[in-house]
Amino acid sequence: MRLNGVSIIICTYNGVERLPKTLDSILQLNPGITRELILVDNASTEDIEGFCHNYFSENPLKIKFKLVKENKTGLTHARIAGIMNSRYDYLLFCDDDNSLSPDYLDFGLEIFEKNENVGIVGGRGIARMTINPPVWFEKYQKSYAVGPQRLNSGLIDFSPSHVYGAGSFFRRIPMLEILEAGFYPSLIGRTNTTLLSGDDLEWCWLLQLKGYKIYYEDKLRFYHDLSEQRLNESYYIKLKAGTASGSALLFAYRTFFKNRNLSVSGFKASFKMESLKHRLRYYKNRFLINSKNWENELALAILRSRVQSFRRYPVESLKLYSELKRIFFINNNVQ
Repeated sequence: MRLNGVSIIICTYNGVERLPKTLDSILQLNPGITRELILVDNASTEDIEGFCHNYFSENPLKIKFKLVKENKTGLTHARIAGIMNSRYDYLLFCDDDNSLSPDYLDFGLEIFEKNENVGIVGGRGIARMTINPPVWFEKYQKSYAVGPQRLNSGLIDFSPSHVYGAGSFFRRIPMLEILEAGFYPSLIGRTNTTLLSGDDLEWCWLLQLKGYKIYYEDKLRFYHDLSEQRLNESYYIKLKAGTASGSALLFAYRTFFKNRNLSVSGFKASFKMESLKHRLRYYKNRFLINSKNWENELALAILRSRVQSFRRYPVESLKLYSELKRIFFINNNVQ
């Protein structure tokens, strides 16, 4: 059954200190829009339930609220738990270090109502820091879901493409259809022990395979709190290496977007060739790049992580490619 409204999903791991700002912003959203709040406790060691009781006892509860526990660590597991517990047509994924502008729901729903072919809407992140940003931050800010994602608002009419997962709206029904078809995303997202990511990108690509478009709206503004620990070179290198660690799995998507008719055996050959390219590129640059410069060290870390990804996930990548062919090749909605 379809219900017009928004399910706001916040996934948190030990977010007691971060959540108050996020929830304060949620309570300031337009009360005239039907909505619910689903807070997913992703294997926290902190007392999230006790925090919620204390927070909402001090703040008038102006929204339907549900606390869900997901013991499998990883943002993908947590978001799927939120999806399965949601009830409204549109989903809004808000990170536990985000604060939404009061008109966020208004702008987001307006886009969906005017564009039936839009499945995802992304906004603009604004950094909120307690220290001055490092000199390199503006150059790499998109990695932190900060800054404009396009020159202008409007449809992103090429695929595969994506928007920040933070602050993004999704249509609920196609996400449920993908899960109910027996497909489970491959990139689990960052956990407390790893920065393996790409999960935001994966969901965007999956809905594009369902035939939906992505829309970027610059008027959708959210704040992203960035701690001092995340604003140094070593963290950023780890972050980008974590993103690159999903390269072999994302290769399955890229190949399928490029040629849906490619056989499984053809994919195996392409995978081996791509793996060889990454190894050659890494070994070539390993001797040419001066690692004393941190950006050179960054480049090497990304190349190394890609090589490791193709070594680690050949079976998983082949399985993913086969699943994409099973689910989407005969889908009449694929464009």
